[in-house]
Amino acid sequence: MRITMLSMGMVLLLPLVSAAAPLPTNVPLRVIFVSSTTINGNIGGLVGADAHVQTAANSLASLIPGQPVTAILSVTGTNAPSRFVDGGEAIYNTQGELVANSLSDLFAGAGTGLFNDIQYDEAGNANAGIVWTGTQNDGTLAPTHCSNYTTTSTLQDGRIGRSDQFDGQWTEWGTLNCVNPARLYGLTDVFEETPSVPALGPAALGLLASLLVATTVVRSRRRGH
Repeated sequence: MRITMLSMGMVLLLPLVSAAAPLPTNVPLRVIFVSSTTINGNIGGLVGADAHVQTAANSLASLIPGQPVTAILSVTGTNAPSRFVDGGEAIYNTQGELVANSLSDLFAGAGTGLFNDIQYDEAGNANAGIVWTGTQNDGTLAPTHCSNYTTTSTLQDGRIGRSDQFDGQWTEWGTLNCVNPARLYGLTDVFEETPSVPALGPAALGLLASLLVATTVVRSRRRGH
């Protein structure tokens, strides 16, 4: 009787176990996202940009909490790809979709062809639109960059990309006056996602408690006999 009841309980519990993380496990990878918040052209250079995307990654709703993040931004003397070490790791968005097989594929110039767009923010919400990059489609510094993203001058513009584009326009789509707001791209350091231990939700826990009570009752009755 006891074994039958517990077996039935485990079968009922299976659909209530939370789903595994969508990212591949036990392989080196990176995650790219677009910030949920916007900022004008006075970002504070690379330091300010990094702080902006790291704050997003550390937010309560983030799907990549605790991961070090760097902004994808070019300024004088620094091209965006040079901010990362390309070890050939695949790059995914926060929906778990493959974006590019490597950093070099991400910045392939006119030949750029992303598998999926980047448009999802740190929490996995779609945010299609403009993003400050200061970067041409091959990863080099664009001629317009809001004085290295340190000004809101209405006399200056900055390079922007579009987060919903699959080609080089993800970094080089147009320009925007520096007084206006746009988002930023963040890219994590290389990490490995480990298989998650299945978690029980409230309904599953309640069912398990009921099964344990029923088992205790059966045992008590048997002792009484």
